[in-house]
Amino acid sequence: MGLVQVQPEHYQPIAYDVKSRFPSYWHQIREVLIRKPSRVLEIGTGNGFVSSYLRRVGIEVVSVDIDASLGPDLTASVTSLPFKEGIFDVVIAYQVLEHLPFERFSQCLSEMAEISSRYILISLPDRRPFLSIRAGIYPWIAHEFHLTIPVLFPRKHRFDGEHYWEIGKQGYTLRTILQILQKVGLRIECHYRVPEKPFHHLFMTEKISCER
Repeated sequence: MGLVQVQPEHYQPIAYDVKSRFPSYWHQIREVLIRKPSRVLEIGTGNGFVSSYLRRVGIEVVSVDIDASLGPDLTASVTSLPFKEGIFDVVIAYQVLEHLPFERFSQCLSEMAEISSRYILISLPDRRPFLSIRAGIYPWIAHEFHLTIPVLFPRKHRFDGEHYWEIGKQGYTLRTILQILQKVGLRIECHYRVPEKPFHHLFMTEKISCER
């Protein structure tokens, strides 16, 4: 069973690029930029916003997607990436891996780690309740408070035609995700939910063999 092919109309600007998505783009791009890569692999092209920005600031980006109609540089699945070992400085897969059965999660991470020379950045859907409070007097004082609320009785996930699983659903805890990342040889630098769009949970990891 391969990657779910998301229909191109899913990425139509009005329906897809809602206001809350742009802060998520900012975080996704920032996490790449602060690692100062020369070459990046983007798995899952989406609407092309992230790769377009990275290219505009001088980073070489190669895009991969299972759906040729989305215009990737190469049509391929994350379960079988046709690249040499360590060829990219950073490999990113934002809101992609949930489109495969959870049993393939480790395999996908291993594929990404093999072709990355150092960093693997991903984001995953997180359904847990999230409390966000912002208060301040511009421009002198600004405070933010964020809290993920524990779920005592998580719901069972039902495949909706796109997502096979999501963090916070029955059997897919954050702890499980972190354990799998570490098991495939990735050190978790940091992870967080995008405050403006907490459905997106970002994970920044580094290959253990590349630690300094």
